[in-house]
Amino acid sequence: MCLAAALLAQAGRWFITFDLLAEIAPLWLLGSIASVTAALFVRGRRRRVVLLTGLAGSVAAGALLAPELFRPSPGRAAGEPGFRLRVIQINFGGRDVKDPDRVAAWLTAQNPDLVFVDDVLPPVRAAIERRGFFWRRGTAWTGIASRLPLLPAPFPFSAADWKAMPDLARARFPTPYGPADLIAVHLVRPFPGIGPGDTKVASDRLIELAGRYGNARLIIGGDLNLTPWSFLLRRLDARLGLARRDRADFTWPARAFNRPWPIPIMPLDHLYAGSAWKTADVWIGPPIGTTHRALVVDLVEAPPLTR
Repeated sequence: MCLAAALLAQAGRWFITFDLLAEIAPLWLLGSIASVTAALFVRGRRRRVVLLTGLAGSVAAGALLAPELFRPSPGRAAGEPGFRLRVIQINFGGRDVKDPDRVAAWLTAQNPDLVFVDDVLPPVRAAIERRGFFWRRGTAWTGIASRLPLLPAPFPFSAADWKAMPDLARARFPTPYGPADLIAVHLVRPFPGIGPGDTKVASDRLIELAGRYGNARLIIGGDLNLTPWSFLLRRLDARLGLARRDRADFTWPARAFNRPWPIPIMPLDHLYAGSAWKTADVWIGPPIGTTHRALVVDLVEAPPLTR
């Protein structure tokens, strides 16, 4: 079954239904490794069949994971001078947040410059604002919190834009080298047959929106509901014109059955940045009562002449 699922997942290049199999490629790898282990306890001619099938499944699943694991790293900032920017991307989970003040306290303790949030409700937003953050609301449940007052986006949305775009928030953040453009976005889950809200359609809209900006100083973060081994995210990586700064950083779930969940199993939160930014550090926060763990990315922008 794991071998068949890993092979069928390759059809996700063309059909979103099969891309759902690629989304959970680690499961097919673990199942195939379990089959190889089980072969040690099988006697006779069946041992060879189980062993070869398990090995083939491991190779097929590994082929889905390998592009992310061996993806070239974007430029790293090793002690280089420049403006440092800490960005946190987190999905709160809406009504699942029982203690907004605890969440706001943890975010404040990380001393972020920007927080990209998804599934935020008024109590959480109010708790963040009480900590001194400025707020830019998005089209639905997405927003951007900032240590400094945010500037408006460089161009307005038309009526057609408001209707077509996914759930997102836009703003500009002042830096010593000029304003950085920001987009916080939340894509729908990649289930087939959900019409205009389909993840592929939403990602196309995001690509079209990013193309209106100068990509060098643009930062995009969000819960994209896509794992790095899915072909939809690979397509987004290739067409967005920005470097994704996370690498297989697992963020979901951080909470299950109203209790903290110790081991996240899917990397759904991602952050992209243009060529003006180098990556200083990337790490995942602990469970703090939200649905997802926080993705924390430290970026460094070198002076223009240095770039």
